[in-house]
Amino acid sequence: MKTHSFFLRVGDLTDRLAEIISWAGAAVAFLVLVYLLAAPPIVLGHAKQTGSGSFPEVYAPVRRLIESDFGGPMVWYFNDVWGVELVLIGGDDGAPWYITATYVVVGSLLFCTIAFPFFKAWRGRNADRRGFLGPGGRVELAVRSQLARGQ
Repeated sequence: MKTHSFFLRVGDLTDRLAEIISWAGAAVAFLVLVYLLAAPPIVLGHAKQTGSGSFPEVYAPVRRLIESDFGGPMVWYFNDVWGVELVLIGGDDGAPWYITATYVVVGSLLFCTIAFPFFKAWRGRNADRRGFLGPGGRVELAVRSQLARGQ
């Protein structure tokens, strides 16, 4: 009877769990991105349907974001890209540099979170095709094949 190391099983479990978490994180990041990017057409549709200029209740967080100091890029997205013509009371000095930098960082994190599982799967598929499994490459492949045969 062949015995397997407990640590190898835990390592496999953590790898599978990390893969599930990365795919779930990518799905959540994608939904957040769709939620934010779909806000203007939904708000426009709601305004035409109800005849009011109010936001739908589901987009209350977006409204609060636009009304805050961090709303500069969202106001630009609503007004310039979608032509919603939001009117905000107060000065229109534009967003400070640190707000734009925050949006760049958050956008980059969302993109990386979405892309990570796909990149990992692509890298794994290409590594298997080349026969390279990391440091030691073919030696490691030979050792794994001998272990799989039970030698």
